[in-house]
Amino acid sequence: VLGADAEGDLQRHPEAARGAPVDSKGVYVGKVRPGSIAERAGIQPGDIITAFAGKRVNGTYALDKLIDMFQVGQSASARLLRDGESITVQIDFVAPEA
Repeated sequence: VLGADAEGDLQRHPEAARGAPVDSKGVYVGKVRPGSIAERAGIQPGDIITAFAGKRVNGTYALDKLIDMFQVGQSASARLLRDGESITVQIDFVAPEA
């Protein structure tokens, strides 16, 4: 996932908000790598990741720290804002494809 802190990014680019408040906190997803764990979980460009593993996410640093706690074989849920609606996806940490 290529992301940015949602609050600042959406204030600079409100057209990218897709129904979410421009002061949304979280990680704005700009790009999802094909074949990645994020793509398999259903995360899409334009989503805003607001929580991961039951913890609120205020920016990219917080999300990176949470992700670093997981290993291959584990899973976690992520709460997203998509088109103004809150949805939850399951992320399964699997070994990278060779």
